[in-house]
Amino acid sequence: MNLVVIACLHRNKGEGTLMNQQARFWNHVQKTESCWPWIGARHRNGYGAMNYSGRIMRVHRISWLINNGAIPEGKQILHTCDNPLCVNPDHLFVGTNSDNMADKVRKGRQAKGENQGSSKLQENSVREIRQKYQQGISQRELAKQYNVSTPAISQIVTKKCWGWLGV
Repeated sequence: MNLVVIACLHRNKGEGTLMNQQARFWNHVQKTESCWPWIGARHRNGYGAMNYSGRIMRVHRISWLINNGAIPEGKQILHTCDNPLCVNPDHLFVGTNSDNMADKVRKGRQAKGENQGSSKLQENSVREIRQKYQQGISQRELAKQYNVSTPAISQIVTKKCWGWLGV
């Protein structure tokens, strides 16, 4: 799929005036009542991509440029709709990386627990660890039993990690 994206983007490289680039952009947008999905090339991360002003850009950023002007230095363009293909300017807003991360957490899109990728434990193990700790088993012994570090066990029993799990 990435090869198709690259070929499509390369073919349009350096194509004419800003007006031509904007026309190419709008030719790949499907306007609906809500989101305006990009139906052109996609990057492997799920965002639409297009060569614009001599460089490959994410299309929601291009939509912002066309409709609102320059993007402030160091800022990102975020989606209120959480649809990475949406280019509807009413669904876009300027924010920082911190704003983006806070938005992700607030909307429940932050990976946590066993879905987090680098997690060595599952929810049932965390519950067991907390129960065993309450029964008097030391953090050091629990770390050995579950093949994790003693600081990891400390984070679990104090609910600094996996706090949302309760127990």
